[in-house]
Amino acid sequence: MIAIKKMLGYIQTHYSEKISLQNIATAGAVCRSKCCTLFINTLKKTPIEYLTNYRIQKSIDFMTNYNLNITDIATACGFNSSNYFAETFKRIQGVSPSEYRKTISYFM
Repeated sequence: MIAIKKMLGYIQTHYSEKISLQNIATAGAVCRSKCCTLFINTLKKTPIEYLTNYRIQKSIDFMTNYNLNITDIATACGFNSSNYFAETFKRIQGVSPSEYRKTISYFM
């Protein structure tokens, strides 16, 4: 369990940076295969799925900052492209980042 905690900590600290499976595995002092096995057995998702979901959750934190546009949010959360961010956000949240932002502004 120490390895998974170290890997999760690494992702949570470095999510805004470019992260590879090797980076995550190294943080837990395990090989890539063991890293994947630990994630799937513990969290029921791959390390990259966890990273992507974590980035999307962090992007939601930024949505109320109207000084940041969607591209700024995507970059701050480690996405290389605002288009990929928007596609991923919609796949996970069910709405586009812009639509999501409109719904939260409605409640503010």
